[in-house]
Amino acid sequence: MFCRFCGKTVFDDSVFCSYCGKQLIARIDNESTNFDFSSLDGALNADKEYQAKLNKARAFAITNKYQQAMEIYTKMIDDDPTDLNGYIGCIRVASKNFTDIGGYFYFRAPDNTTSSYFTSASIETFKKLLNGASISDKECEEFIKKYDEHLKQQEKAKLEQEKARLEQERKRQEEIERQKREKEEAEKRKPFEYKEALKLGDKAILENKNEEAYKFYSTAIKLARELQRTVPSTIIQNLYQSCLGREREARKNNSLVKYVTSLAENNDATAQVLLARIYHYGSYEYISGIGDVYREIYTAEIWYRKAANNGSAEAMCYFGDCVYRKARESSSGDAQREMYLQAYYWYKKAFEKNHPRSIEMIAFYHRCGLYVDKNTNLAIELYKKINRNTVVAEIYLRDLKNPLEAISWYKKSNSYLEIASIYESLGRKNDAIEYYRKCVESSTNYNNDQAEKALARLMYGK
Repeated sequence: MFCRFCGKTVFDDSVFCSYCGKQLIARIDNESTNFDFSSLDGALNADKEYQAKLNKARAFAITNKYQQAMEIYTKMIDDDPTDLNGYIGCIRVASKNFTDIGGYFYFRAPDNTTSSYFTSASIETFKKLLNGASISDKECEEFIKKYDEHLKQQEKAKLEQEKARLEQERKRQEEIERQKREKEEAEKRKPFEYKEALKLGDKAILENKNEEAYKFYSTAIKLARELQRTVPSTIIQNLYQSCLGREREARKNNSLVKYVTSLAENNDATAQVLLARIYHYGSYEYISGIGDVYREIYTAEIWYRKAANNGSAEAMCYFGDCVYRKARESSSGDAQREMYLQAYYWYKKAFEKNHPRSIEMIAFYHRCGLYVDKNTNLAIELYKKINRNTVVAEIYLRDLKNPLEAISWYKKSNSYLEIASIYESLGRKNDAIEYYRKCVESSTNYNNDQAEKALARLMYGK
């Protein structure tokens, strides 16, 4: 029989035309999707098996049963890789609904419940089989056209991605080269920067800019380590001065600590004192844990002792302070006495080198008679020597009960509140008012409130 729509020859029992897909019988059902496909199975005999499969696949495709149709079409291709009808059937299904994922075209039914696939390789095989020949199938040709356009878009996208990748790689290489150049230039500058840092550090010390000096010397020491050079030991005195008050910062500076340690181990007394100070005053922030803090302080004491034995008056006084602190914390009478006397021994050695702090401590020992002979006059002379005028005044006032002499020494330090208090205790109201007023008017005095209240009390009885 012939198809009444396209005129092609079809089998007599065909339900659908295998070429145009039109329905050949007058009626299937009210709903085409309810067609009884079992009627096709009866035609599956030896001489009509192929056409029956094709008709059944067509029926599935027309009734939107894409998954079942694809299974038949792909089986036809598997059985005969040159079967154009199988490829055309797959392409017809593909033209309905497809998504390209990694070279596979996934087909889904309208209810989104079934899926199958037909590869790009299969389509390319079909195109080779045609070899440019027309199949007189508009739907199939439209899909091939759409597929070719899809490939072009994919290729264009790949080219754009590759272009972006190459541009990104170019920029990355440029950045690597830039960093390399900067590193090489920095390496070339290091010797000059090292010498300049030492020079600027020395200049800052001369200008009493210790903070700047510390930064320059730290930079010089770091650069010297990188250049594998030896920093001259002549800077240690200036480095010591620049580190005063910055021991915590210095404790964190590994390059600086190693440099100072190397000099200290070579018996440089200044380096030994500086290293001791770094461990002593830099430990509290740097180390977290009481045990570690005490271990750092113990290390500091070792270097104080070495520097003291090396003739450093500074170290003698600092080591005396360490022993004195232990004496105050001790609860044992004999041990405490021994430690106070040991501290006195080191203060005395520093005192003989005219160290200011040791002079003050020797004066304190003799003022209090702390396990040594009490000698108030000697204490006064020593305090005068280091200009501790307020302490001299206190000795005259409290120890020697000589308020007028105390006033003369308080005047040397502008201690107006103390002077006014003594005059008030002596009943010299006018003099007391005068010095309370001076205290109130002084911008550097921290006792203004107390002086104001005393002044109001004397003048107005309040």
